[in-house]
Amino acid sequence: MKIAYVLKKFPRLSETFILNEILGLEELGHEVVVFTLKVADDEPRHGDLEKLKALIVLVPKESDGGVVEDSQQLRALIEALPEQRRPKIVAQGQGVLQLCADHSVDHLHAHFMTVASHVAAVCRLSGGPSFSVTAHAKDIFRHGIDKGVFRRVAKAAKSVVTVSYFNRRYIIDRFLSECPEKVRMVYNGLPLEDTFDVGRKIEREENHVLAVGRLVEKKGFDILIRACHLLRQNGKSLRLSIVGQGDEQGALTQLVHDLELDDIVTMTGPLPREEVKALMESAKLFVLPCREGKDGNRDALPTVLIEALSCGLPVVSTLMVGIPEIVGDDECGILVPVDDFETTAVAMKSLLDDQVLWSTCSERGPIRTRELFDRRKTLPQIVQVFADQETTMEQRGGIE
Repeated sequence: MKIAYVLKKFPRLSETFILNEILGLEELGHEVVVFTLKVADDEPRHGDLEKLKALIVLVPKESDGGVVEDSQQLRALIEALPEQRRPKIVAQGQGVLQLCADHSVDHLHAHFMTVASHVAAVCRLSGGPSFSVTAHAKDIFRHGIDKGVFRRVAKAAKSVVTVSYFNRRYIIDRFLSECPEKVRMVYNGLPLEDTFDVGRKIEREENHVLAVGRLVEKKGFDILIRACHLLRQNGKSLRLSIVGQGDEQGALTQLVHDLELDDIVTMTGPLPREEVKALMESAKLFVLPCREGKDGNRDALPTVLIEALSCGLPVVSTLMVGIPEIVGDDECGILVPVDDFETTAVAMKSLLDDQVLWSTCSERGPIRTRELFDRRKTLPQIVQVFADQETTMEQRGGIE
């Protein structure tokens, strides 16, 4: 198949799952082209980007008013969009329509049920190819998401893919109860066959704790810092590395200073995947105390947890959204209540001090991730979504 991805911005350091997916499709023999709505940020690039064969095309912000099919469904979608964004979304939808024709695209796929999927829906309803969209987290959990727009985009799409069973149930309950079969669950897949050598014995730095992610509220890094402070107060020696950048960086840095942890906490800033992998192979424990943000946003299926487990690195995380689907029933780490730094500290100490527990979790992590998150298993499921015959919502008796 000739597959086009329409994305808000590509490449992005924080969206390794998209790069992994495209590279995997290319390995399966599919030709891919990427339509990006915005120019990529000036930030570190993952080394795997050099393997990408796909042409990256910037979608024009203005349209020459090419041929567009007029339909009641298209007009309803446009009218449902935020008024100030309509002209740009319509123009870029028409731009993608022309690009699909220029590149002989068979199917269009968007990530996130936001602007990229809106553009893809306009393209489809204007006479373009079938499209699907993967919904992740901020695009389904945040307060204030327009259910009408979500439902109209879903109506135009062949399928709505999402990345955990928790997400699927949530999307059906909140948005698409009339057509649950429209929502497909496919885990984010990783290139586990060649990226992580899970059988190799690794020398690890005792008591080195690692955390990776955007420095934003929902990651709960303040809870991790407070847990480290409690452990230190109780005489536990450890070192913490936090990889990432974001809006909370100033507040987190100040918290480290206020708790007098400057000598044991290193905030590295963003790093490419290769350097993160090296840290995962040298650290003793990975911690990600995810929570729900004030805006309702949550982590659906944190890729970094899968990567850590793939490296044989046990994890401490929280009992929310799709995280239990990654870790299992305390198979590969310990899951704790949200916003509980004391219980987080207890879990961290257990894994750092109990070598039998640590070894058991370390051995199970690679096995579990290979069973569930190897992209050789997940990508055929994505391809099936692309290839399935499209059925209209009217035929399904669904959304009006």
